Amino acid sequence: PLTPKPADSDLTVSAAGDVSVGGNVVGRDMVTVNNTVTLTLSGDLLAQLEQIKALSTELAKTSTGAAPAPQKAAEALKATEAIKSVDTALELLKSSQPAGASAQELQAGGLQISHVELLLKKAILLEVEADGILFDAFLQAGNRTDEAGERVLPDGYDDAPRLAKLRAAETHLREAQALDPANTEVLARLALLLSEVVPDNPAEPLKLLNQVQQLLSVPRDDVEKFRLAQAKYFLAINQEPPDLASLQEARVLFTNLGRLEWAAYVDNDLAAAEGGADFDPRGQWVIQVDDRAGTIIGLELLDDGQCRGWREAGTKAKKDASVSFSGVWGYDPEQQVLSFESQLETGRPFNLTIQLQGQDEQGLHAQDEKGRAYLLNRP
Repeated sequence: PLTPKPADSDLTVSAAGDVSVGGNVVGRDMVTVNNTVTLTLSGDLLAQLEQIKALSTELAKTSTGAAPAPQKAAEALKATEAIKSVDTALELLKSSQPAGASAQELQAGGLQISHVELLLKKAILLEVEADGILFDAFLQAGNRTDEAGERVLPDGYDDAPRLAKLRAAETHLREAQALDPANTEVLARLALLLSEVVPDNPAEPLKLLNQVQQLLSVPRDDVEKFRLAQAKYFLAINQEPPDLASLQEARVLFTNLGRLEWAAYVDNDLAAAEGGADFDPRGQWVIQVDDRAGTIIGLELLDDGQCRGWREAGTKAKKDASVSFSGVWGYDPEQQVLSFESQLETGRPFNLTIQLQGQDEQGLHAQDEKGRAYLLNRP
């Protein structure tokens, strides 16, 4: 006969030591010592939990519209099966303790997985399921896009099922937060989830991301450095206007870690902040060139496409030692490339083409085709 566990439990243990959850045998010889449940799990469940433990918790930049729908549908299907395994593991932890309590770690063979990690992974899997609902809708709409290139949803689309998945994910993340308030993986994911579920209330996401930054102020390894960089990045772009200083700090961290794809995300956001489609380069600029001579360029871009200015060597050079020039200028807003072709008063050509990189407290950064850096400021 099966010996039942607490009244609200789906777990039973037979006299022979077989452990069942929901009527299915999942392992045997379960013992609980020092808040840790140890047992021999069935091969299928152990393999599934090992895959779940290996599931990346890294926050993603790409939007739900960026991946192919069939791929997302397959991920959602696997997520549904994986969630059942997580639920079984959570039931093992819950049923090993008195009512209202749970053990904090599960051990089986070489597997060790904590209660908090199981809750975090379940939240991630629920987000994948939510993505699957959205991509099914995109498929129903024939993967059509609007004039801006964004995928369109079918007529009568109901977002309630997707939001229910995200709300369930939020519940699990808050439970994990209560168990481990200083877990930066949990805090960062909860912040981004809330940004989507309650986009009109940014206060809590920003508070959580600030908390992550404080907890990781002295990162112990590259994993924590990357998480800190992500926290800085998401904190910066979820403010209006974006925090340019934080974006620059995030870029330095991403670059030092070799995560150049994330450095590129930062570059795009920095460029959009000052050098996007709405950027108007007309008017006066003072440009510092990162060269041995310490060249400074004074530039005025006129409405009629003409330009004029002066160039001098050395930051301490006298203005009367400068050389003037005049010519024509152009700006490609899509590529964020500013260029001018001119002639110095000495008769020599003076041409420049630079691509805007973004702005911080120092000014507007740019780079030429040789990688030389430029810093632009209004006089």
